[in-house]
Amino acid sequence: MFLLAREACVPLVPLGILGGGAILPTGTWRVAPGGYTIRVGRPIDPSAFADPGALRDAARAAILDLLEGQKPLEGRP
Repeated sequence: MFLLAREACVPLVPLGILGGGAILPTGTWRVAPGGYTIRVGRPIDPSAFADPGALRDAARAAILDLLEGQKPLEGRP
């Protein structure tokens, strides 16, 4: 994905997702009711990075920033 983004000059938009584990528990296909939060970050310009690995690291850091201080949702709405 990072190589393709660089080659196509398409910005990456980081997403921080909370609540997925409660809605779709590991090892099952059954979706449970519950809350879900998606935090959207600022687009990342791939041309600002020397290689796909650097772009990957920047995307990971942006996602972690979106999730910092957030607690997973518990229970049902």
